[in-house]
Amino acid sequence: MQFKRVGFVWLPSRLLEDDWLISKWTRRLFFLSALCVLIFTAEFFLNIDTSRMSFWQRLPFGLTGLVEPFGTIFIWLGMWRYWVRLDNSVRWLKRTSFLLLLVGFWWGSVIYYFAVYVPQMARVKARTE
Repeated sequence: MQFKRVGFVWLPSRLLEDDWLISKWTRRLFFLSALCVLIFTAEFFLNIDTSRMSFWQRLPFGLTGLVEPFGTIFIWLGMWRYWVRLDNSVRWLKRTSFLLLLVGFWWGSVIYYFAVYVPQMARVKARTE
């Protein structure tokens, strides 16, 4: 594994490339991250009182509570990276996407994922087959 110096940090050179953004595993992780954001939002708005539940009823909430922060951060930063480096939308859509990602935080990233990333990945997949 090669390392490259970026500022004062040494990173694996693979992380500095953008091929990982369009890999099959990353697409799956982005989908799971989008689900994490949607589940987190549902849990937040339902405001479920888990103090009266048994351990086994609370366990799924605890497990999702461990996974959701990572999924939320992954999709938020991943969609920003995709927008900056690989998004080839028309100018007005790219500007609108910028505002969506800037103001919408992770919810905006989920919308961007379904509205821009998924269709572009479908076109890339169709071109390669």
